[in-house]
Amino acid sequence: MSVRSVTSWSLLSVLSSAACIPYTVGTTAQPVPEGEAVPSVVWYSIPNGFERLRGDSGAVAFTGFDVEGRVGVSDRADVGVRIPSLTGVVVNYKYRLTSSPNRTAAAVAVMGGMGLVNLGNHAYLEATLLASARQAKFTPYGGLRASQVLPFARDGIHDSPTAGVFLGVRIGRQDLGVSPELGVYYDRSVSGLRSGNVIFVPALVVHGSELIRLISR
Repeated sequence: MSVRSVTSWSLLSVLSSAACIPYTVGTTAQPVPEGEAVPSVVWYSIPNGFERLRGDSGAVAFTGFDVEGRVGVSDRADVGVRIPSLTGVVVNYKYRLTSSPNRTAAAVAVMGGMGLVNLGNHAYLEATLLASARQAKFTPYGGLRASQVLPFARDGIHDSPTAGVFLGVRIGRQDLGVSPELGVYYDRSVSGLRSGNVIFVPALVVHGSELIRLISR
């Protein structure tokens, strides 16, 4: 294999390890009702994802999409399965800390998850503290999020933890709505492709059980 091929392969490895993790939360603190399922599609972008990819001062944005399904497992909890950029699978569990049985009330929840990312080359761990306002046509939500990627191979890329804040608003209903969201994270570039360690992740989430009906039509 030529030096150029090795370099290209290394660059592809760096790109995959740097971007294909679930940055976007896309859910409020209230869990999905028990026995119900809510699918969602997430489009996101990292405008300053790669600042030195072309050897100049111009930044190259990274854009991707995730698909996720959440299922209610109790009055206070749901489980989500996400496929980040079609390169892995992450399972998370969300538990509402507030005890009010009113499903339209403001709520606080914790969410933890784990899985495989980057075509199975890395293990992934995440933890989220999430709060949302009273459930209405416009429902603000936000919180804190931290994640860690761990390589399986000894010579794999070892990354630092990613941590930050996110803020979004769900517009519409739980069974059909959109959620614009913005995350701001400390995400150290292990490859030196970015000069800064802070990234901005704007995203748009389309979600709801009515999605299946609309797609089938």
